[in-house]
Amino acid sequence: MSELITDLTTWLQLNPQWIAATIALMALVESLVMIGLIVPGVAILFAVALLAGAIGSNLYVCLLAAIVGAVCGDVGSFFLGRHAHPWALNTKLFQRHPHWIERGETFFRRYGIYSVVIGRFVGPVRPVVPFVAGMLSMKPALFVSINLISALAWAPVYILPGYLLGETAEGVFDGNMSQHSNTLGLAIAAISAIGLGLIYLVSKLLRAKSADKTEK
Repeated sequence: MSELITDLTTWLQLNPQWIAATIALMALVESLVMIGLIVPGVAILFAVALLAGAIGSNLYVCLLAAIVGAVCGDVGSFFLGRHAHPWALNTKLFQRHPHWIERGETFFRRYGIYSVVIGRFVGPVRPVVPFVAGMLSMKPALFVSINLISALAWAPVYILPGYLLGETAEGVFDGNMSQHSNTLGLAIAAISAIGLGLIYLVSKLLRAKSADKTEK
């Protein structure tokens, strides 16, 4: 694993024009059902984002690439679940690990449309929830719209830490820490706001679920 990341980042140092494409591809792969469950996409994304920050790649292009890749991966998983779940469930991977789908289905049934947002930030179910949403016939337009909104929050959370760490580390060596410190402060504030928003959403949802059970 470490050798793969080292080889990839070494190659990207020599070919920085492929950094955004690599981020998009890894975000897509990490979001695909089956593939995303076995590929260590988060570690690779962090390493590539770290390199992007260190060499000064355009942050907004990196974020856009992550959003596009994540949305495409989730939409692909959704339609695979909607139109080909009998085939997918009979593959060796899911036959060996039936609990992956069971866990994703339980999560989706419990949180409904909110699972598309929450699940993106929960590692064990993240690549599975879009597949399950398609399998359980969630409306495509509703899924795509919610998925896009969740991707807008997901990309900064996953890309900014690595990018800014790389940028800040580079600033230590080039003596330009003041500029990087301002950027880092804004990014930390943005990530904190996103995190607090997600915590509020989850807590509100859990309270609603508890109230429903009490009424029943």
